[in-house]
Amino acid sequence: MATGYVPRDRVAQLTELLQKKTDNKLFIQEQHIHHDEHIPVQLQNKKTIRPFQFFLDLYSLPNYHEVDPSFFLFLGFPFLFGFMLGDFGYGLVTLSLFYFLKLKMQGKIAQQLFKILIIASLWSLAFGLFFGEFFGYEEIAGFHISHVIGREHDKMLLLGAAVIVGIVHVNLGLLIGFYNELQHHGLWHAFCAKISWILLQLGCLLLYLSYGMYLIPPIFGFVLLGISVILLYLGEGIRGLVELPSIFGNILSYARLMALGLASVGLAVVVNDMAAEFFHEPSILNIIVGIFILVIGHVINIALGILGPFLHSLRLQYVEFFTKFYSGGGIAYKPFGAEKE
Repeated sequence: MATGYVPRDRVAQLTELLQKKTDNKLFIQEQHIHHDEHIPVQLQNKKTIRPFQFFLDLYSLPNYHEVDPSFFLFLGFPFLFGFMLGDFGYGLVTLSLFYFLKLKMQGKIAQQLFKILIIASLWSLAFGLFFGEFFGYEEIAGFHISHVIGREHDKMLLLGAAVIVGIVHVNLGLLIGFYNELQHHGLWHAFCAKISWILLQLGCLLLYLSYGMYLIPPIFGFVLLGISVILLYLGEGIRGLVELPSIFGNILSYARLMALGLASVGLAVVVNDMAAEFFHEPSILNIIVGIFILVIGHVINIALGILGPFLHSLRLQYVEFFTKFYSGGGIAYKPFGAEKE
């Protein structure tokens, strides 16, 4: 007797092949999978999303009983990267650089990484338009670049945007966690373990809005807070109560989106101002020195602008997002045999 695993969509094909090779002398039975089995997984994603499986290879594959987060990495990582880099000129440079490296380096890991960074660079271009920045400049040749948020001046608005991104991202993780729990532990446990965290945030929001807004009495916020704490205890026990403040720490962690963005634009402005001092008194030497400062300064800033957003975007995925729904520990599916072309 032999047992093994095969992807669901290949069961009929494998059965037909085995029966053909043995003249129908085999008895093949498809068995029900038990929840506690360590079942291998084979991720199946579209071509655009597939490179983001690289981050799961670095971290841990999803187990058989939970959602594959590759699609959410495809949405989240480049967005956060672009938010932090957020300069149209830098986006053009990184897009050109990563596209060139993708053509030159053909290894599997290199191809995955550069495809990810190309998508992230496109988001940097988009946020460059959103912030109205081109190599740190908000004005080029007398033409003012329009923007939605000016990072150099609208710091509180930028912080608010970063926190809103954090709220959306963290609660998306909780909703995915709710789906995972619903599939395997039922509606009540899923509601207590995951939705209670969302109710906790809503309770705090109602309390905040009740100050100075007589249309919302504080009692509603206190009641919702009390209900959420009780549900959280029922769903996660003492551990959930101990970790109550963590949800706000997770959200505030997204303030790094503002911090790294301000650091990048601040350095770009310093480089531009230093170079401008030499261009004010034009001479061959001054022009050469000014161009040198611009090139070296922006190259350094772009290098930092790649490294910082990459690492911090990845941290936000692993620490703030994955902890809301992801267990990992999956085993990669490896076929017993395969035909060679």
